Amino acid sequence: MVSSQPFGAAADFKLSITQALADQLAERLRPLRPAPLNEDSLEHVESRPGVYELLLASQRVYVGKASRSLPARLRNHARKLSGRIGLSLANVSFICLYVDEDLEAAAPETLLIKKYRNVGGSPWNTNGFGIKDPGRRRDTTEIAADHFDAVYPINLSATVEIAPGAWRVGELLAEVKSELPYNLRYERNSVAARHNHQASLHVESPAPTARQIAELVINALPVGWQFTALPGYAILYKETIDYETALAWWRSTPTGVVETTGPAHTAPPTGDPPLPSEREEAEDDDDPEVL
Repeated sequence: MVSSQPFGAAADFKLSITQALADQLAERLRPLRPAPLNEDSLEHVESRPGVYELLLASQRVYVGKASRSLPARLRNHARKLSGRIGLSLANVSFICLYVDEDLEAAAPETLLIKKYRNVGGSPWNTNGFGIKDPGRRRDTTEIAADHFDAVYPINLSATVEIAPGAWRVGELLAEVKSELPYNLRYERNSVAARHNHQASLHVESPAPTARQIAELVINALPVGWQFTALPGYAILYKETIDYETALAWWRSTPTGVVETTGPAHTAPPTGDPPLPSEREEAEDDDDPEVL
C-alpha cells in the first residue's frame, strides 16, 4: 500500500536552462556603458553576431539580435530612427554582446525580452518597431495609437542626397528608395508604370526633402498617379485613394500638383501588449531592412 505522506528522500526538479542563459546575458549586459548610436561608435563594434539593447534617454526600449554583423544591424536602426518625427537620434544609445553560439537555436533576444517583461520592459519589441514593410494589402489598415509609426511618424522634411540635373522618373525613384531613411514602395511592373516612369524631370537641389521629391515625381507623371505618405513609409501608385491613415498625399491634376493633408487616423491603443510573436522576433535579422 502506497503511503499518502510525502516521501522526504525525493523531490521534483525542473531544469531551466533558458532561465540560466537569460540571467547570464542580463548580468553581462548590466555593467556595459551605453554608446551613442552613431557612426563613430559603430566603427568600434566588431562585425560579429550578437545581441544588443537600444536605449532612449537612457531607458531600454528594444532588444535585438544580429545573426552575422552587429554594426550592420545597428546601422539599419540608426538610419530608420534618423527619419522620424518626435525622436532625436542623439538621444539613442546602445550596448551589445558578441555571441558566437547558434543564435537561431538559442534565441537570446527572446529570453531577454521575457526576462525584462516585469523589469522595465522593452516597449519597442511589442509596438511594431521591428516590423518591415507590411505589404500592399496593409496600406489601408489603421495602426494602433501606441504603434511605433503612430508615435514617431516619418519625417517628410528628411533630405536625400541626389545629384542635381535631369532624371527619368524610374531612375530617380530607385535612387530615392536607397537613400530615404524609411521605405518607399512604388508601382513598377505594370504597363502604365513601365511607360510613365520613362518621363523626365529636373532636380534642382542636391538635398531635396521627401516632400519635394513627391511633388517633383507627381508633377512629371500623368494625371491619375498618387504619392502617399503613410505613418511608417511612403507609396506611389496609379490610384486615387483617400487613405484614412495617411499623413499626406500628392496628386497630379490638370492644373498641377495638389498636396492634401491626410486624416492620420489611428486605432485605439493596444495597452499592455503580449510578448512579440515569432514573426516580429524574426524580423530582427541581418538582412538589409526594408526601411
